[in-house]
This record gives sequence, C-alpha cells and structure tokens, in this order.
Amino acid sequence: MSLFSLPEYPGMRVVLVRGTDQPARLVVKSVAQGASCPARG
Repeated sequence: MSLFSLPEYPGMRVVLVRGTDQPARLVVKSVAQGASCPARG
C-alpha cells in the first residue's frame, strides 16, 4: 500500500512512517482542537 493511497481522517496527521516493507509502522497525531464526550453521545 502506498502512503498516498491511505484514507484521510479529519483531525489526524501522519508524523512518522517506518519501514519500507509491509507491514509499515505509522505514527499518527491528533491535530483536532477538541472532541465530543463519548458518554454524552
């Protein structure tokens, strides 16, 4: 899988990709300003 074919997720950013073979390791960081409380659904 190419990094460029990964789906985009709002509020998330890939900060590190390790490995050239599968499986590769991705480090993803939340860049969202906030989130709703799951208990209040």
